[in-house]
Amino acid sequence: MNIGTWSMRLRPRPTTIELRLQARGQELLRAILPRPSHPRALVALLEGLALWQGDALRVAVCVDGSCDSSGLTGLGLFGATLDDPGSPLVHAYELAPLRLVLRLRRPRPPSTVQWDLDLTGGEK
Repeated sequence: MNIGTWSMRLRPRPTTIELRLQARGQELLRAILPRPSHPRALVALLEGLALWQGDALRVAVCVDGSCDSSGLTGLGLFGATLDDPGSPLVHAYELAPLRLVLRLRRPRPPSTVQWDLDLTGGEK
């Protein structure tokens, strides 16, 4: 049964990693796992899911800087150098959280500058 291309959202936390696997809006897997003890454990898990579906797995890594080694390289999803692109079965992208910035506008005081515009071209 082919239910479309799978995609995963991965959210690293200081002591855990949250995983959510979806296909066409249907949730296939949700897990909260402790941080792996082996540097390639997460990549091996994601490669296994990619092999299960028979295609590369798209992974969105949601990072917010609240924990160490939360980026693609720190999680082992991308190589340590540009020459090492990581796994061909895992297409990982790093996403920063959207921050909603609200500005409170203060009402401006009425302008005290009086403009004297001469629209006649200088003729009287």
